[in-house]
Amino acid sequence: MQSHFCSGGAAILCDANSQMVPQQRTDAAFAQDCRCNPGYSHCPTTDYDTDNVVLENVCHACTGGYYNPDLGMMKCSPCGAGYFSPDTAALSIANCDPCAADTFSMPGESICTACTNNAQAPAASGSPTNCICKLGYTSEDGATCTPCEAGKYKIAAGSASCTSCLADQYSTTPAATSNTCTDCPINSNAAAGSNKATDCICNAGAQGADAGQCTLCVAGNHKIDSGNALCADCLENQYSAVVGATSNVCQTCTVNS
Repeated sequence: MQSHFCSGGAAILCDANSQMVPQQRTDAAFAQDCRCNPGYSHCPTTDYDTDNVVLENVCHACTGGYYNPDLGMMKCSPCGAGYFSPDTAALSIANCDPCAADTFSMPGESICTACTNNAQAPAASGSPTNCICKLGYTSEDGATCTPCEAGKYKIAAGSASCTSCLADQYSTTPAATSNTCTDCPINSNAAAGSNKATDCICNAGAQGADAGQCTLCVAGNHKIDSGNALCADCLENQYSAVVGATSNVCQTCTVNS
């Protein structure tokens, strides 16, 4: 039988989701004598932060993300950070399930929120800060994970910057999760962070096509700058015995020769 209390000479039924303690008492005269059942609370979720609450003859089902195992509770208890529950009128913390990997939840959540693209988090994560960039990705603003550019790589998860290929190396792989940098051909060079083979250009004192084989200037030739220019010959009546000359080392022939 549904419990009731007397007010103004009239019997008023308690909320259907409440009961008297003890159930057969006859002196109940106030709405607060009706105790909300487990799974329900006297306050709605929206009033949980309110200090002065007027008890009414209404019991509120625990919303998703909350539970209540006890009789007559003012508030339902939230699932902890990293846990969620889609259930209403939940009776136990056992209704709270851990968030899956790559998701998170704050206390009292009915669903878990996915990390942003290219970010990861362990199971049961309780904060968006648990979402960190995956290998091969970095974050400049602490929120958006972007792929490492070709010419760079990142071998650990987190917000750290991508690592550039060393000078005289290159890599064509974006979002690289390991050191994919390749050495330039012999007698050539490239700036740090180079992202294509043609960034490798012949050293001073060597000639050849970009990204190709670079051979040292023969004796009698020289090349002052890096690039794909040809070695320059010594002028008429000059000579040089230096192979791979990086400056004009040509000498004038002796008189009458």
